[in-house]
Amino acid sequence: MATAATTQDALCLDLGASARYKATVRHLPCPTMPSPALSLLLALAPLGCASWPRADHLPAGGDTAALPAGTDPGDTVPVTWQGPTDELENGDPRGLPLPAAVTLSSELGVLVAGQLDGTGWIAGATPDRTGSCGTLGFPLTDQGSYAGDVDWLAVQVDQDGWLCGSVALSRDGLFFDLVPYTLDDCDEPAAPLTDDQDQPLGFDQQGATVTWSAPVQQGDRVGVALAAAWPQDPSGVVAWTVGLSLSPTGRCPSLPASP
Repeated sequence: MATAATTQDALCLDLGASARYKATVRHLPCPTMPSPALSLLLALAPLGCASWPRADHLPAGGDTAALPAGTDPGDTVPVTWQGPTDELENGDPRGLPLPAAVTLSSELGVLVAGQLDGTGWIAGATPDRTGSCGTLGFPLTDQGSYAGDVDWLAVQVDQDGWLCGSVALSRDGLFFDLVPYTLDDCDEPAAPLTDDQDQPLGFDQQGATVTWSAPVQQGDRVGVALAAAWPQDPSGVVAWTVGLSLSPTGRCPSLPASP
């Protein structure tokens, strides 16, 4: 009879074998046993921790630039938030057309609130890439399409800097995407913004929150797509709040606490 561990491993393998996960190298987290070396390190760790926490063992005067313990660095980034405003819904399965772009200046952010109606992924489905100005760059893979809602936001930046994107979801345990795309002349998604390893930002996220930043130039127009690929729950509802802001330094602010 299968143990709980092997049953969970089989579930991970089954989900990881879907076309979406194969095409995008997505893998569900599976339990692993610590190696003997790791176990030894964990056993010896307390022996080297007599001077911890460091905040209590600094030389006289300490580090005056250091943040107090427990402080979220994002809470120290200056930003003026506008909103939240409600999302713009439409009947297109791709979530198009995009809402009107909001202009961002340095240290200004916009909050938008909405909900995803349905989550999941249709493996093997051929996505519709027909655009008003040509072929769309959305979604990222040709090996399927979202089974649930796709919600979009759009911004235009009025100076160089870093576009910061953050989301807070009402449910944990999701596989979701919060991917920024450059927009073409028809304000439709042309190509995803990528990180230093040329990987799409905000793709294949897990949990209930995520934050990323991307360098942008004055006049850039960016659309941000939010959708959840897992679990398969066509009737599920996930409330969300997204914050987009323009940072002059690349450090991103935290989302404000819910009222």
